[in-house]
Amino acid sequence: MGNKRFQDITPKEYHEYEAKTIERILRTGKPEEYEKEYIRKDGSRVPILLTAFVAKGINCKILGIAAIIKDVTERKNN
Repeated sequence: MGNKRFQDITPKEYHEYEAKTIERILRTGKPEEYEKEYIRKDGSRVPILLTAFVAKGINCKILGIAAIIKDVTERKNN
């Protein structure tokens, strides 16, 4: 993604939901799975399944949120 943040490639209609989800993950420490879209360089959208979780470092210090991202275009087209 280079210097882009995930918000830069996320359509605006997902921003509020995602902010609340990240707050909840940080508060509870529990991972969450949800679907959203990312915007490609050409402006088209790709549906994804995102599993977000707390990333911890030494002494369990929270470093931020990490995610596993899966393109679900094929599943959506079937």
